[in-house]
Amino acid sequence: MKRTVLSCAAMFAAAAAALSTEEARQLREEALRFDAVAANLAVDDLSKNPSYDATAHCAAVKALAARKEWVAAHLADASDPAAEEAAALVRGFRAALLANPLLDPDRILCVRRNFTNPIWPRADKPGGSDFPYTKRAFSRKLGLLGLNAHNHMDLDRIGFTNDIAVISSLRGTPSISTLYRPPDTSIVRDLDLDFDASRILFTSYRGTNNLLGVYEIMVPGAEQEKVLGAKCFVLGAELKCQDLRESNAPSTKHQAPSTEHQAPFIAVALPPADTWPFPWYNRPYEPQTGYWTSFDDLKQLAAGGSKPTVVIVPMTEGHLVQPLFPHLKHTKRFYMRPGVRVRVFW
Repeated sequence: MKRTVLSCAAMFAAAAAALSTEEARQLREEALRFDAVAANLAVDDLSKNPSYDATAHCAAVKALAARKEWVAAHLADASDPAAEEAAALVRGFRAALLANPLLDPDRILCVRRNFTNPIWPRADKPGGSDFPYTKRAFSRKLGLLGLNAHNHMDLDRIGFTNDIAVISSLRGTPSISTLYRPPDTSIVRDLDLDFDASRILFTSYRGTNNLLGVYEIMVPGAEQEKVLGAKCFVLGAELKCQDLRESNAPSTKHQAPSTEHQAPFIAVALPPADTWPFPWYNRPYEPQTGYWTSFDDLKQLAAGGSKPTVVIVPMTEGHLVQPLFPHLKHTKRFYMRPGVRVRVFW
């Protein structure tokens, strides 16, 4: 009997010694962040899934809730004889949340984003003055949209330390590896994994016209980055307006389809950088749309006898349209996007 007790004590001592200083620090921080109300709500919700071991995981949450302060105290020093017991309580709570069936895949694709705006520790925060509340950000600074009325035009484009990463072995010894990192501080978001997981689409920025672009990388081999062409309706700066003009315009630059007995003919005469996002919203009428870059092109259309149903020009040239196309009786001004005003005639 004495030998058995000594053997058990030796095993416990070995287990306690296995707890590293860094692991003890991380577990202590997790214990200080522990919120019993939130944890119970999470476990109650997960318990609705028949595959979730509600009995064991509820007990783990209650055990940590009852001894939170004791756990934090004994994890302050990894060599504390009770440190391993305290660590087991935190691991039990962690396992309860990680048992979420949505986390069953062995690898999880994510955007990892770090923030560098320090906030000094505060005594009124959970964990006291020694708890490392060192980072804080929200809304645009997180790379997120703050309101449902906002869109991508409201996002910050640069100033981020972020990458596309893969989380592995989340329930064992977690690891995270970088799949793609932009060459600068451009934002990365809106991941869309292809069905066979061979490619990833994402939104990013390359410093052009303050507009975002859609990019693609192959998996593996993130160095094979490429910008999608204009025919894929790129969202933003990487739109190749010339490509759109070539694909949508008539066979010769100044020869437009007749509008008699046909669908409406839309003539767009805008600088290439001001065209987007019109091609996206105009997709149903793409075959009946021609794209040009100057008002002189419209003059040649009129000289050739073309009578477009709709004409879109920059605000500064709006007064020239109706003398050229007197059959257009209506006009309206609107924003193609923030900062780009155009005038439409029909």
